[in-house]
Amino acid sequence: MKRKSDRPMVLFMLPQGLDDGLARRMLEKLTAILSPAGLAPVDVPPPLRSSVLSALAPEGSELYDLIDDRELTQLRQAARLGFFVVRASGPHCALEVLSDYGQRMLPSFDLATAARYVRELAERPARS
Repeated sequence: MKRKSDRPMVLFMLPQGLDDGLARRMLEKLTAILSPAGLAPVDVPPPLRSSVLSALAPEGSELYDLIDDRELTQLRQAARLGFFVVRASGPHCALEVLSDYGQRMLPSFDLATAARYVRELAERPARS
């Protein structure tokens, strides 16, 4: 996926249909544990909180310095397909699906559809 920035970031996307209850709070705690070294929590703007659970980036970063609206729209679609974690650094970006348990909780998950979406993202040209 072509990005606005080559700085590292990790986004934890919110699985579709997850409300503000216990499951969300548990996932938020889990994302804090999974934080890679050198990255710190980044404020997620209110309009994105319905689809981005949390964000990590180099200290002092702003989310919109790392990714633009077009890219966020693409990742929100990926979350609807079952992707939970986005890891990006330099020209590389990895999308990770929910665990086996998470996939069972998302009845619409289809591996072939998810894989096709990743190929489409990789083939899209960067915006000038």
